[in-house]
Amino acid sequence: MLKHTPVYRPILKHALETAWTHRELWPLAAVAGLAGTGAVINDILNQAKLAVSIPTGNFSDAWHNSAALNAYKDQIILASPGQITLGTILLCLVAGLVLLAVAACQQIMLRVAHRAATKQAPITWKEVRRELLHPRLLRFLSLDLFLKLVVFNLMIATTILLSSLDIGAVVSDAFFGVIFSVLVFTLALSLNIIVMLALIGVARKDLSFANSLTYSFKLFRKHAWICLEMAGLLFAINFLISAAYNGTILVLGIPAAYSFLAALETGSSIVYFSLMAIVALLVATVTLAFAGFATTFTYSAWTALAEHLDKKSLAPRAVVHTKRFFQTFK
Repeated sequence: MLKHTPVYRPILKHALETAWTHRELWPLAAVAGLAGTGAVINDILNQAKLAVSIPTGNFSDAWHNSAALNAYKDQIILASPGQITLGTILLCLVAGLVLLAVAACQQIMLRVAHRAATKQAPITWKEVRRELLHPRLLRFLSLDLFLKLVVFNLMIATTILLSSLDIGAVVSDAFFGVIFSVLVFTLALSLNIIVMLALIGVARKDLSFANSLTYSFKLFRKHAWICLEMAGLLFAINFLISAAYNGTILVLGIPAAYSFLAALETGSSIVYFSLMAIVALLVATVTLAFAGFATTFTYSAWTALAEHLDKKSLAPRAVVHTKRFFQTFK
């Protein structure tokens, strides 16, 4: 019988230990997690959900179906040209600063992930600041935007195509729709993994935008099944983390609800708003902790896998386990 050599278990176990040990990285990791890279299947599902929510008709349908856009339209009508210009400039500045902050936190997390995995002491602010000032920021931002634009357009094109098919009545339409959806999902999944590996290439090897994509594509092409298996495992673990988060919020919500009722009975607005502030702070803290832990774990796992694949080739675990299963009958 083939000797079993575990691959994922040591990586995932070490990543979990790293995420729990280095809790000082959770705030940065929570911001980096806004990019959606790492938990690749989750990102695809979120973008597919967003694409489906966009009306496939004309642009006026989008205005009608979106409360935020309707509110924005009302403000535009009442505002002067100067206010519109100033508001647009401020909106672009805030959006740009948020994008830069997300890319900066990604850079820091991927740069310190290897060091954190081999270091028990907390990562110091001096180490974090040193990584923040490195000129890789635009490469991270470019890779993030490239991934979002390509995958989101794929999802919108798929939504428009499926909406034009009569899947419920025509068998050929249903068959084509399923095949096309599977192909698009596979392509989007592959792109997410390639960009994640490219980000690691930028962080670890200081590669340019083009060279990082070339590096990640070659690595993915050589170890496609290994990367897909890792993506599936990370999706499952992140699903458990999300379930734990939802359970925690539910448990916290029960005493919070009773507290709000008690505050309403007292008739004191000060007590009510103080309680609201405490609950909001508690929910924000729990959300930050879970999001930071999940992103630190995910980035640590991908970084460790990339380092492992750079050193040696691995057979897909599905193939190895299938061979071991059939060898038991010999």
